[in-house]
Amino acid sequence: MYNVSVHLCEILDKLLQNAVSQRFQSATEVLHTLEQQPQKLLNISNHQTLSTIDYTHLRGLLAKGKWQSADRETWELMSQALAKPRGSYIFTSDLEKIPCLHLQTIDHLWVNSSHGRFGFSVQTLIYKNVNRDYGIFCNQVGWYIYNYTSANSEFDFSLKAPIGHLPSRIWIGGSQPWQYPNALAIKLAACSII
Repeated sequence: MYNVSVHLCEILDKLLQNAVSQRFQSATEVLHTLEQQPQKLLNISNHQTLSTIDYTHLRGLLAKGKWQSADRETWELMSQALAKPRGSYIFTSDLEKIPCLHLQTIDHLWVNSSHGRFGFSVQTLIYKNVNRDYGIFCNQVGWYIYNYTSANSEFDFSLKAPIGHLPSRIWIGGSQPWQYPNALAIKLAACSII
């Protein structure tokens, strides 16, 4: 499996936008963007070798049913996909920046490993089915309406958890966590996952 740089994913995302006005307007513009920073296409920074995102560890954790460790690894991978320091909080505004390839890969691994119980696309379907009502959504997936300081105490890291319970929201930053499901739904629709 080949890894693609975040910069190249952003270019590909722009090429595939549904709205023509959000796409590159010419092949020349695409070539110019590709030529601007070639080191970004290879994931090379000043003193680093290739920096890639490897999903092997997440795949292994999910295959073994180590849901809590997989949840934490998901956070790490999302931070990495956004070029943020490991363990950085991810804000709703970050969701629109995460490359579709990474979001799709993470979602696919969760959905397949849980036999359709968990994953971002599962959460989004539930959110849409409750007419985008955050309180009802939280009730459906077994989350508290408000975040608490002891975030892990609210989560059940087992297959007995409600459908859509995982991945958790421990990584969500900001003062308006209720905007997260809507931002995720918008991003997934743009990525055509659901």
